[in-house]
Amino acid sequence: MTSDFLAALPAGARADGLAFRVKSPTSLACKIDDRVRSRLLPAAVAAEQLQDVVRCTAVAASPAELVGTARALVNGLAARGWSVRGAEQSYLDEHGQPAQHACKGLHLVVAAERAGVACEVQVHSEESIAAKHDTHRECEIERDDTVARPERARAHAVMVERWARVQTPPGLAELRELGGVALVAKAYPDRYAVGAAAPAGAARAAERAGARDYQERLRAARTTSRGTTRGRDGR
Repeated sequence: MTSDFLAALPAGARADGLAFRVKSPTSLACKIDDRVRSRLLPAAVAAEQLQDVVRCTAVAASPAELVGTARALVNGLAARGWSVRGAEQSYLDEHGQPAQHACKGLHLVVAAERAGVACEVQVHSEESIAAKHDTHRECEIERDDTVARPERARAHAVMVERWARVQTPPGLAELRELGGVALVAKAYPDRYAVGAAAPAGAARAAERAGARDYQERLRAARTTSRGTTRGRDGR
């Protein structure tokens, strides 16, 4: 993946963080644990669904160049056998309004049969990658459930404030697809907003209902794609 990614980078863009392109065992364990708890999945199934074990980041020189960089990168990867399997952005909400998130970005999931694994590709601008690096410490605090809730809430607020100063890439609102896959708005619910915490019983019931729905959709997807899933995703 790395050599194809570097070859597909358009002029004026650069790679970032390639030394950390493979998630650490600690990070993987945290993500699997989060899915086990939030979706009530067995650990093996949660691990199987991860699509960002390998992650490459492209950085455009400015927000104005981010959309063009994403398009050119997708075309370059397609020429090398990679296809887009998922595309999401978190700058704008589903109504096209600026989102108040603790993290923003344009993320793709790409796959190639010969690679044997799906990979995540993030596209940032120099402005947004700076915000990501600036809030790394707060991000680690906010995602650590062993940290006291008030401290996590403060970290979340710092992240939201920092990302609010990052420009929404021009042309993103008009971008409907990448590589033939619909670009969707990803929401990051504010767990610390007033009234955000549901009663434990209700929250647990909703969590179970969501997990059942997720598992049903997962089984349906596997049934309809049986015989091709292994070739596409390397499972």
